[in-house]
Amino acid sequence: MATIQKRKYLNKTSYQVRIRRLGIKTITKSFLTRTEAKRWSRSMETKLDKGDYSDYSSASKVTLGDLFKRYINEEKHKKKKQWKNEEYRLRQLLLVYKQAGLVVRPITSPFLLNYIIFDSDLFLIKLIRS
Repeated sequence: MATIQKRKYLNKTSYQVRIRRLGIKTITKSFLTRTEAKRWSRSMETKLDKGDYSDYSSASKVTLGDLFKRYINEEKHKKKKQWKNEEYRLRQLLLVYKQAGLVVRPITSPFLLNYIIFDSDLFLIKLIRS
C-alpha cells in the first residue's frame, strides 16, 4: 500500500510517496503536488499487481568487466569447441573495460558502437605514434 507524506522545507512543500510490499524493496519518490503523487502511486501499484515492475537499482551497479569475470568463472564457455580463443578474447576485453568501468544498464547498441569506434580510433592513434 502507498502512503503519501507531506514534507516542508523552507518555503517549499513536497509530497513523498512510499510503497511498501512484502518481498519487494521499498519504493520512494517525491513530487511537488499531491495529485502527481497520487497518480504515480496508483500507476506503480497497478504495475506491482500485474507483475510489470522491475527494479534496476542493482543492475545499475554491474559493470561490463563484472559480467566478463562472471562468465569466465562459471566456465560455461568451455563447452564450445574453441573455448580457449574465447577465453583469451574475454580476458583482453576485461583488461580494456575494467579500466573504463562501463555500467551495463545504460548500454545501448548505438552507445556501444560509438564506444568501440572511439576506442579503435584511440588504438590507431597509439599505433601511429609508436
